[in-house]
Amino acid sequence: MWCTRFRPTDLDELDLHPASQNILQSLSTSKNLPHLLFVGSSGSGRHTRALCLLKRIFNLTSINPISSTVTYTHNTQQNELTVVSSPVHLEINPSMVGTQDASVISSVIKEAATTKSVNSAFKVIFIQQADRLSQLAQQALRRLMEEHARTCKIFMFCEDASGLLAPIRSRCFILRFPHIKQNEMLSTIKPILSRVRASISQQELVELSDCAQGNLRRFLLLSQAYYVSKEASNQVQEVLPKWEVRSKQLFDKFFIKKEQLSADFRAGLVEVLKLGVPPEVVLEWFYTQIVKQEPVNMKFLNYVAGQACEFDCRLKGASIGLVHLEAFLCSVLHAQSLRKE
Repeated sequence: MWCTRFRPTDLDELDLHPASQNILQSLSTSKNLPHLLFVGSSGSGRHTRALCLLKRIFNLTSINPISSTVTYTHNTQQNELTVVSSPVHLEINPSMVGTQDASVISSVIKEAATTKSVNSAFKVIFIQQADRLSQLAQQALRRLMEEHARTCKIFMFCEDASGLLAPIRSRCFILRFPHIKQNEMLSTIKPILSRVRASISQQELVELSDCAQGNLRRFLLLSQAYYVSKEASNQVQEVLPKWEVRSKQLFDKFFIKKEQLSADFRAGLVEVLKLGVPPEVVLEWFYTQIVKQEPVNMKFLNYVAGQACEFDCRLKGASIGLVHLEAFLCSVLHAQSLRKE
């Protein structure tokens, strides 16, 4: 994969977000490293910069993470969770287990934080999607950050810092990373194309960058898929993920063409969710498309935004995401029909 093969491995190799690079250079030499909160959308370079900072702090030539499985206890039951670890850090996503995330914090992360490191003064724990943690899990994390601040440093990653408790935000040094601009994407991929001896026209790159929506990793994946499919069949094929293609078909059929609801509506949503896409991601995609379709009617957009927030909150504790996703879309379709009448 181009996004893995040409990923920067040192702070000096980073080109985008120069302001944050200067801060990371200073943090790498700090004798009292604070807890860090990396805020930004997916594909903005948060994780890459955290790994580069880790290498600089521990003076490593490379980090070779290994995927493994750990066991945690929830209500006297033993459950397993996949983690990524190296000699200097542990990477975990407690939000993957839903309402059991507090058990992961109080068992797996606490055990890693209390265990002393042999080669360094402290350990580093990466927590992905920290803004999706429950209130109980965040309170447990706050206590852990206070008790083990000297022996364990927490690097948290999230898209929106408002999802975290104020005490957690106040205990972290916050680094914000904006969307990658289109010209930055194009300047990044040109040296990659020359190194792999691939050819993609400027117009095609612009269209691919529009589909990437500020996500550099997605842009590189789409460009590679586009190039490989074009070379293999000498014709342009669909490079978007299957769930996006199916979602677009549903949106065009029921939101653009205004066809009457049928069994195909639920069947299409089931097909999308069977592809392994979280219902929150699907809800966000539909919300974005609805906003693009109705950019002027503020009253309707306020209603859609309120419904999106409500059902997004419901999805966090839901066992069946299809019900809430379908309810959100039906409420928007009903509001559209009332508005036109």
